[in-house]
Amino acid sequence: MTFLENELRKRKIPFRKLDRRIRCFPHIVNLACKAVLSAITDMDFAATGADDFVPNRAEPRTFLDAIARDPIATVRTTVRVIRASSLRRQYFSEVLKALQKKDLQLLRDVDTRWSSTLIMIDRAILLREAIDRFLSDVQFKDLHKYKLNDKEWEALEVFRRILAVPHAFQQLLSAEKTPTLGDALPFVRGNDITVGRPEG
Repeated sequence: MTFLENELRKRKIPFRKLDRRIRCFPHIVNLACKAVLSAITDMDFAATGADDFVPNRAEPRTFLDAIARDPIATVRTTVRVIRASSLRRQYFSEVLKALQKKDLQLLRDVDTRWSSTLIMIDRAILLREAIDRFLSDVQFKDLHKYKLNDKEWEALEVFRRILAVPHAFQQLLSAEKTPTLGDALPFVRGNDITVGRPEG
Protein backbone atom coordinates (compact mmCIF):
# COMPACT_ATOMS: atom_id res chain seq x y z
CA MET A 1 0.00 0.00 0.00
CA THR A 2 2.95 2.30 0.66
CA PHE A 3 4.21 1.72 -2.87
CA LEU A 4 0.75 2.40 -4.28
CA GLU A 5 0.45 5.60 -2.23
CA ASN A 6 3.84 6.81 -3.50
CA GLU A 7 3.07 5.97 -7.13
CA LEU A 8 -0.30 7.69 -7.04
CA ARG A 9 1.13 10.74 -5.29
CA LYS A 10 3.64 11.11 -8.16
CA ARG A 11 0.65 11.28 -10.51
CA LYS A 12 -1.12 13.82 -8.25
CA ILE A 13 -3.84 11.29 -7.35
CA PRO A 14 -4.94 11.63 -3.71
CA PHE A 15 -4.54 8.33 -1.88
CA ARG A 16 -3.80 7.63 1.81
CA LYS A 17 -2.84 4.07 2.55
CA LEU A 18 -4.31 4.26 6.07
CA ASP A 19 -7.73 5.29 4.72
CA ARG A 20 -7.96 2.77 1.87
CA ARG A 21 -8.41 -0.93 1.33
CA ILE A 22 -7.90 -3.07 -1.75
CA ARG A 23 -10.72 -5.55 -1.99
CA CYS A 24 -10.16 -9.15 -2.99
CA PHE A 25 -10.39 -9.03 -6.78
CA PRO A 26 -11.71 -12.59 -7.23
CA HIS A 27 -14.43 -11.69 -4.71
CA ILE A 28 -15.43 -8.69 -6.83
CA VAL A 29 -15.57 -10.98 -9.90
CA ASN A 30 -17.71 -13.38 -7.86
CA LEU A 31 -20.19 -10.62 -6.94
CA ALA A 32 -20.38 -9.41 -10.54
CA CYS A 33 -21.00 -12.93 -11.87
CA LYS A 34 -23.72 -13.56 -9.30
CA ALA A 35 -25.40 -10.35 -10.44
CA VAL A 36 -25.21 -11.53 -14.07
CA LEU A 37 -26.65 -14.93 -13.16
CA SER A 38 -29.49 -13.33 -11.22
CA ALA A 39 -30.34 -11.34 -14.34
CA ILE A 40 -30.48 -14.38 -16.66
CA THR A 41 -31.85 -17.16 -14.45
CA ASP A 42 -33.82 -17.68 -11.28
CA MET A 43 -31.10 -18.73 -8.83
CA ASP A 44 -33.70 -19.68 -6.19
CA PHE A 45 -34.01 -23.01 -8.05
CA ALA A 46 -30.30 -23.70 -7.44
CA ALA A 47 -30.74 -23.73 -3.66
CA THR A 48 -30.61 -27.04 -1.83
CA GLY A 49 -34.10 -28.44 -1.45
CA ALA A 50 -35.63 -26.04 -4.00
CA ASP A 51 -38.71 -27.10 -5.95
CA ASP A 52 -38.29 -28.21 -9.55
CA PHE A 53 -38.50 -25.47 -12.13
CA VAL A 54 -41.35 -25.91 -14.60
CA PRO A 55 -40.82 -24.04 -17.90
CA ASN A 56 -43.82 -22.37 -19.49
CA ARG A 57 -45.43 -24.33 -22.29
CA ALA A 58 -44.90 -21.76 -25.04
CA GLU A 59 -42.30 -22.99 -27.52
CA PRO A 60 -39.60 -20.30 -27.83
CA ARG A 61 -39.37 -18.99 -31.40
CA THR A 62 -36.73 -16.30 -30.93
CA PHE A 63 -33.55 -15.95 -28.92
CA LEU A 64 -35.31 -13.57 -26.50
CA ASP A 65 -38.16 -16.08 -26.07
CA ALA A 66 -35.57 -18.73 -25.22
CA ILE A 67 -33.95 -16.51 -22.59
CA ALA A 68 -37.34 -15.67 -21.09
CA ARG A 69 -38.10 -19.39 -20.73
CA ASP A 70 -34.96 -19.72 -18.53
CA PRO A 71 -32.97 -22.55 -20.14
CA ILE A 72 -30.49 -22.55 -17.25
CA ALA A 73 -33.23 -23.37 -14.72
CA THR A 74 -34.58 -25.98 -17.14
CA VAL A 75 -31.18 -27.70 -17.41
CA ARG A 76 -30.74 -27.44 -13.64
CA THR A 77 -34.01 -29.29 -13.05
CA THR A 78 -33.25 -31.83 -15.80
CA VAL A 79 -29.95 -32.64 -14.11
CA ARG A 80 -31.65 -32.87 -10.71
CA VAL A 81 -34.46 -35.21 -11.83
CA ILE A 82 -32.09 -37.52 -13.72
CA ARG A 83 -29.59 -37.71 -10.86
CA ALA A 84 -32.32 -38.22 -8.23
CA SER A 85 -33.33 -41.64 -9.59
CA SER A 86 -31.05 -44.66 -9.96
CA LEU A 87 -33.29 -45.91 -12.80
CA ARG A 88 -32.91 -42.63 -14.69
CA ARG A 89 -29.16 -42.48 -14.04
CA GLN A 90 -28.77 -46.02 -15.36
CA TYR A 91 -30.85 -45.27 -18.45
CA PHE A 92 -28.88 -42.09 -19.11
CA SER A 93 -25.65 -44.15 -18.97
CA GLU A 94 -27.19 -46.58 -21.48
CA VAL A 95 -28.07 -43.70 -23.80
CA LEU A 96 -24.47 -42.46 -23.64
CA LYS A 97 -23.22 -45.98 -24.38
CA ALA A 98 -25.59 -46.29 -27.36
CA LEU A 99 -24.26 -42.98 -28.68
CA GLN A 100 -20.71 -44.24 -28.14
CA LYS A 101 -20.02 -41.38 -25.74
CA LYS A 102 -17.95 -41.41 -22.59
CA ASP A 103 -20.07 -42.28 -19.53
CA LEU A 104 -20.07 -38.85 -17.89
CA GLN A 105 -22.44 -37.65 -15.20
CA LEU A 106 -24.54 -34.56 -15.48
CA LEU A 107 -23.27 -31.95 -13.03
CA ARG A 108 -25.43 -29.84 -10.72
CA ASP A 109 -24.81 -26.26 -9.81
CA VAL A 110 -25.17 -24.72 -6.37
CA ASP A 111 -26.26 -21.22 -5.46
CA THR A 112 -23.09 -20.53 -3.45
CA ARG A 113 -20.64 -21.01 -6.36
CA TRP A 114 -21.39 -19.12 -9.57
CA SER A 115 -18.77 -21.09 -11.50
CA SER A 116 -20.69 -24.30 -10.82
CA THR A 117 -23.42 -22.94 -13.11
CA LEU A 118 -20.86 -22.54 -15.88
CA ILE A 119 -19.61 -26.09 -15.29
CA MET A 120 -23.19 -27.44 -15.32
CA ILE A 121 -23.94 -25.64 -18.61
CA ASP A 122 -20.66 -26.79 -20.14
CA ARG A 123 -21.37 -30.45 -19.30
CA ALA A 124 -24.98 -30.19 -20.54
CA ILE A 125 -23.81 -28.78 -23.88
CA LEU A 126 -21.26 -31.59 -24.16
CA LEU A 127 -23.99 -34.18 -23.50
CA ARG A 128 -26.73 -32.42 -25.47
CA GLU A 129 -27.43 -35.35 -27.80
CA ALA A 130 -27.83 -37.77 -24.88
CA ILE A 131 -30.02 -35.32 -22.94
CA ASP A 132 -32.29 -34.80 -25.97
CA ARG A 133 -32.62 -38.54 -26.55
CA PHE A 134 -33.30 -39.22 -22.87
CA LEU A 135 -35.98 -36.50 -22.67
CA SER A 136 -37.66 -37.82 -25.83
CA ASP A 137 -38.07 -41.35 -24.50
CA VAL A 138 -41.69 -42.50 -24.07
CA GLN A 139 -41.01 -43.99 -20.63
CA PHE A 140 -40.21 -40.51 -19.29
CA LYS A 141 -43.22 -38.59 -20.61
CA ASP A 142 -43.36 -36.53 -17.42
CA LEU A 143 -39.91 -35.13 -18.32
CA HIS A 144 -40.68 -34.14 -21.95
CA LYS A 145 -41.41 -30.58 -20.78
CA TYR A 146 -37.70 -30.14 -20.01
CA LYS A 147 -36.53 -30.79 -23.59
CA LEU A 148 -34.84 -27.68 -24.95
CA ASN A 149 -35.20 -26.54 -28.53
CA ASP A 150 -32.40 -25.17 -30.72
CA LYS A 151 -32.97 -21.56 -29.61
CA GLU A 152 -32.63 -22.56 -25.95
CA TRP A 153 -29.43 -24.50 -26.63
CA GLU A 154 -28.16 -21.45 -28.51
CA ALA A 155 -28.94 -19.28 -25.46
CA LEU A 156 -27.06 -21.72 -23.21
CA GLU A 157 -24.05 -21.53 -25.52
CA VAL A 158 -24.09 -17.73 -25.30
CA PHE A 159 -24.34 -17.87 -21.49
CA ARG A 160 -21.46 -20.36 -21.43
CA ARG A 161 -19.27 -17.99 -23.46
CA ILE A 162 -20.19 -15.05 -21.22
CA LEU A 163 -19.39 -16.94 -18.00
CA ALA A 164 -16.19 -18.48 -19.42
CA VAL A 165 -14.47 -15.07 -19.47
CA PRO A 166 -14.69 -14.30 -15.72
CA HIS A 167 -14.06 -17.99 -14.98
CA ALA A 168 -10.73 -17.85 -16.83
CA PHE A 169 -9.96 -14.55 -15.11
CA GLN A 170 -10.79 -16.03 -11.70
CA GLN A 171 -8.58 -19.06 -12.36
CA LEU A 172 -5.69 -16.79 -13.31
CA LEU A 173 -6.05 -14.67 -10.17
CA SER A 174 -6.67 -17.50 -7.72
CA ALA A 175 -3.12 -18.77 -7.24
CA GLU A 176 -2.53 -20.17 -3.77
CA LYS A 177 1.04 -19.04 -3.20
CA THR A 178 1.74 -16.52 -5.92
CA PRO A 179 0.81 -12.85 -5.56
CA THR A 180 -1.56 -11.99 -8.38
CA LEU A 181 -2.37 -8.31 -7.81
CA GLY A 182 0.19 -7.41 -10.45
CA ASP A 183 -1.86 -9.36 -12.99
CA ALA A 184 -4.87 -7.11 -12.38
CA LEU A 185 -3.46 -3.62 -11.89
CA PRO A 186 -2.21 -1.56 -14.83
CA PHE A 187 1.53 -1.03 -15.00
CA VAL A 188 2.66 2.36 -16.28
CA ARG A 189 5.99 2.79 -18.06
CA GLY A 190 6.40 6.19 -19.63
CA ASN A 191 3.17 6.92 -21.45
CA ASP A 192 2.34 3.26 -22.09
CA ILE A 193 -0.16 1.48 -19.87
CA THR A 194 -0.28 -2.31 -19.82
CA VAL A 195 -1.96 -4.77 -17.50
CA GLY A 196 0.25 -7.22 -15.65
CA ARG A 197 3.74 -7.32 -14.28
CA PRO A 198 6.50 -5.40 -16.07
CA GLU A 199 8.87 -7.56 -18.07
CA GLY A 200 12.59 -7.43 -17.43
